[in-house]
Amino acid sequence: MNERTALRDRFPQRPELPVPRHGDVARWRAAGPEDIDAIWRLQRLADDVDHPGALSPRSAITETFETSNVDPAVDTLVAEGEDGELLAHGLVVVAGGHATRVQSYLLGTVHPLWRGRGIGGELFRWQIARSAQQLSECELALPGWTMLYVDARNTPLATLAGRAGLNVQRYFAEMEHGLDGEIPVLEAPEGVRIIPCSEEYFERTRVARNDAFRDHWGTQPNTKERWNRLVAGGHFRRDLSWIAVAAEGGKQERVVGFALSTVTAPAEEGFIELVGVIRDYRGRRLAPALLSRLLLSHREAGLPSVTLEVDSASPTGANTLYERLGFIPVGRSDAFVREY
Repeated sequence: MNERTALRDRFPQRPELPVPRHGDVARWRAAGPEDIDAIWRLQRLADDVDHPGALSPRSAITETFETSNVDPAVDTLVAEGEDGELLAHGLVVVAGGHATRVQSYLLGTVHPLWRGRGIGGELFRWQIARSAQQLSECELALPGWTMLYVDARNTPLATLAGRAGLNVQRYFAEMEHGLDGEIPVLEAPEGVRIIPCSEEYFERTRVARNDAFRDHWGTQPNTKERWNRLVAGGHFRRDLSWIAVAAEGGKQERVVGFALSTVTAPAEEGFIELVGVIRDYRGRRLAPALLSRLLLSHREAGLPSVTLEVDSASPTGANTLYERLGFIPVGRSDAFVREY
């Protein structure tokens, strides 16, 4: 791979999309906004089987039709049964913020009652080809990645990924804190305040996030559009999200750390979306102080538990930090990548 050439020049010709065919599928077609509720119902049925307690919010589906980096007419595919019921749905999306890579993600699922028949294989072959198409259209001289996160228990999908040339490059642990045990009260270091994440600090928090995650595997800068979908979304909880701010030399307070949370119905369980500390504030025990405040606020709000996902090879040692604070592993997902 010659990363000095444009991505598109690494493809001798534009990849062609296969035409999915399956005896149980009456129609394959692109999805539209009118399918949001049907796709959401399908996704929730899959969630109940694949990871109960972590049910996808409706906003995760509506984003497909609201973001500038998705063209539903060419980036989505659904499979309909004879009665019009959706049997599967798929999305291929290129994430924004290309600093060191261009990353194309494969998302979707198959109805639990229609699995094991080959529908997922047809959908997956289309997704792999569409991802290659997206990367072949890019003029940037950067590596191109087709990416897929697979629950460690989903052996059929892992097998499909391997056959398509994707290899496991990272393991992510799902960890949970039950909130019924002791939670240490930890103070911020001198010169730093820990406060709720209010709108006044949203953009400064995005800047801090991009600094903190520069050395994290698979992470690219968060664009304003993508960031606003998080902090302006109905599941973001400002009162349960905390930032660390510091005044430096009389300047405007700088966000130097963050621990941000969402809460989704019906489970009413907290999920820690992001935890980070900017580079020049690491080593001051700031992340434990932020997490302590977050855990205490979740317990005070009456939530039963908090979960998060962490890179098992995190450069900041985050996995051991979470264990010391009382998080326990409850699952794992594997990051599959095909490089161009």
